[in-house]
Amino acid sequence: MSRNKVVLVVDDVPSIVQLIRGALADQAVDLVAAADGQTGLDLARSLVPDLILLDLALPVMDGWDVLAALKADDTTAPVPVVIVTAHGDSDSASRARELGASAFIAKPFRPAELRRIIAKMFEPLAAAG
Repeated sequence: MSRNKVVLVVDDVPSIVQLIRGALADQAVDLVAAADGQTGLDLARSLVPDLILLDLALPVMDGWDVLAALKADDTTAPVPVVIVTAHGDSDSASRARELGASAFIAKPFRPAELRRIIAKMFEPLAAAG
């Protein structure tokens, strides 16, 4: 019996967290949310989730710093990080990939797009487990 995947959402906008929760309602995931970058980083280190959905514009610690810290930590470096942000320009997408993000979704996004990207992130996990 396989356990649910743990998805950490780091976003300070409650309506975005609810949209993501709704988009993943029919998936076998346990969703954990953090409303600021430092809390998100702390949760990522303690939970070591299967996937992190990370906004860039966050209070306390911005998403760029969170991404850099996640990828510099041996515990969290292997966790796929999907940037979900209103900063949808190509420079931000390129920089995010250079820093180790697995994918980049611009807000506003379609729930189907989010589900497709998350399914793609979980494919290697399904093959390994």
